[in-house]
Amino acid sequence: MIYRIKFKDWTKPALEVKANSLKEAVESNKKNLEGAVLNRAKLEDADLSGANLNGAEMRSANLERANLSGANLKGAELPGAKFDKANLEGANLEGANLKNARAFRANLKKAKFSNADLQGAILGAGSNLEGADLSGANLKRADIGFPESLKGVNFKGANLECAELSGNLEGANLEGANLKYVRLIWRREQEENQRKNLSGANLIGVNLSKTYLWNANLKDANLTGANLKGATLEGVNLSGANLERANLEGVELRDREGNNPANFAGANLRNACLLKVNLDGINLEGANLEGAVRSEKRKPKESKTK
Repeated sequence: MIYRIKFKDWTKPALEVKANSLKEAVESNKKNLEGAVLNRAKLEDADLSGANLNGAEMRSANLERANLSGANLKGAELPGAKFDKANLEGANLEGANLKNARAFRANLKKAKFSNADLQGAILGAGSNLEGADLSGANLKRADIGFPESLKGVNFKGANLECAELSGNLEGANLEGANLKYVRLIWRREQEENQRKNLSGANLIGVNLSKTYLWNANLKDANLTGANLKGATLEGVNLSGANLERANLEGVELRDREGNNPANFAGANLRNACLLKVNLDGINLEGANLEGAVRSEKRKPKESKTK
């Protein structure tokens, strides 16, 4: 059977391939698919390792269990695509459109998603994102809940507004990220080694206003200049964290019954804003509160972070 693979560039002649299936036709020409039009293509289990799909149009394509390791999908159109159990280790998806894409239990280690549009995408549920680059990506309303690993992920400058995020974020870089209304939830009964998540993370200047951070571990995290106004910090471990110049106005440090308090032992709260914060009974042993603002007369200017 002859399969015709068209390209977005209408001046480029279509590929005419004799094959038993579209999958076979695509596999045999995987190095020559830049700008290919493969909307709704059924490519389950396809071997597309090292493929050149730069700028390809693959809307709602089914790539479940496909091998896309090292593939070039830079700028590709992939809204609604399915990547369940696919291997995208080291793949390049910079600037790709992945709105509402789905990747259950996928291998996304060291994949490049910088500046990609991942609004509403599902990347959690057992997927491995260790070392992935999501810098500048739009992850608004994305679901990154309970992945296998988020260790060392680069979220620098990413938009995570209204996203769900959980898992091991140890060593992750969230500098300048927008985490407004994000849900960062860990079960209280989880073992400590399962809740390392944000310990030591780079959170300089992040927007965490009105965020839910139940039972998260932010030990030794760098939150210099961060905006946590109105956030819920029930059960959060902030021991040793750097909160210098951070805005903590109106944060909740316990549950509704007054239990499960946050821990600020050894934290740096120098020049932090602590207006409308009840610190009674909170562990502040060894914490630095020099210059911290607790009265309206010394209230600093509102953070420019939105």
